[in-house]
Amino acid sequence: MKMYHVQKLIVIALLLQITTSFSQEQTRISSIISNPLRFSGEVVKISGLVRTYIPASSSTTAYYLLMDDYSDVIQISTSDTPPVTNQKYCVTGILYTISETNGRIKFFVSEQARYDGACNDYPIIQLSQTNLSFGKVELHSSKDLSFVISNSGRSTLNITNISVSNKDAFELINPEILNIKPGNSISVKVIYTPKEEGNYSAIITITSNASNDNGKITVVGLTSAIWWKNPIFIVLFGGGLILFILLFVLLFNNKKNVEIGKATNRKTDMLNLNSKASVRNNQETNSASANKRTEYETVIIDTIPLTIRSFPGEFEIVSGIDKGKRFNVGSKSTSEGQIVNIGREQPDPSDMFFHIQLKENTVGRKQAQLIELNGKVYLKNLGTTNHSFVDGKEVLPEQKVELFSGSILQFGDVRIKYHQ
Repeated sequence: MKMYHVQKLIVIALLLQITTSFSQEQTRISSIISNPLRFSGEVVKISGLVRTYIPASSSTTAYYLLMDDYSDVIQISTSDTPPVTNQKYCVTGILYTISETNGRIKFFVSEQARYDGACNDYPIIQLSQTNLSFGKVELHSSKDLSFVISNSGRSTLNITNISVSNKDAFELINPEILNIKPGNSISVKVIYTPKEEGNYSAIITITSNASNDNGKITVVGLTSAIWWKNPIFIVLFGGGLILFILLFVLLFNNKKNVEIGKATNRKTDMLNLNSKASVRNNQETNSASANKRTEYETVIIDTIPLTIRSFPGEFEIVSGIDKGKRFNVGSKSTSEGQIVNIGREQPDPSDMFFHIQLKENTVGRKQAQLIELNGKVYLKNLGTTNHSFVDGKEVLPEQKVELFSGSILQFGDVRIKYHQ
């Protein structure tokens, strides 16, 4: 007798295990329609659009008709809040069958749970933002921002790694819990600590078992010098002796004035335009070439000889004191096409006609290239720390972006419009 009860309990346990396993998978409505007795008393999971909702009456409970993607319809009885017509739901419930005298079988599903959307059993990653901007941060100072990772799916989101591409300037403080249950979220802190002046950017990559590919965040930050280290502040407020020495040198010793101006540039990244212009003029006097130079407050361009091919189009300065001034530049023939170099460095004599020199300390020595190939014009970014922008969008290192008439190029604080 005891053995009989043990065998009976084993059979019941097996049936419960089979029922639980079956209910975890979505069932086609057409399968239920073709053989309702097969699912009678079982928990089924189905999804579809609500076509009609019928409120409860004195003799019937409330129910609605659910239609799947194959236009098959089934009746769902419910005691919960009414569903929204024409909205998709995932429904779990017990299938009941009723045998009629004419031999037909009526059936319906008694709702146990209802979720918005399809029956997705996988995790879905959602980020509070895809761009994180720190704005300007003083040199060697720190600023932290946070972003949120959420799981809008129906199974646990397992995060295996969170990394940042530029570890010199950005640091991640990963949370202790990296397994996010459905409907939950975690916060991740990012710390920005610039070690040099310039513009910084990085990509945060989140690796997980999410069904969607939404695990990247672009991070950008700017850097400004510490105000109390600025020589202008020292000259104005630093004390009588320092002020007297600087004024004496500036008024009575032009040569030392140039040297002090150059030293000030190295310390503060503020260009002494007079000193730089003097150095360039000396080089031009010693050069065998008698070419004229065009020098603005923001850029320097060598006048193109008749023997040099001009780069197609014209350039217009659209920011700063030189706003509205236009210029042309020569181009150099290479395997990549006709090119023009852009950057902070002074060009070699052999490249002086193919170079736009930027008098801007927040750009790289070799910042970018203009390339003309097969009738099209491109900007190629060469900088890794200091970045280039076209129409407000960042150009990644070694990336080429096609230019059109009216395109705005930005290098640091210098903005130039291209005219074809």
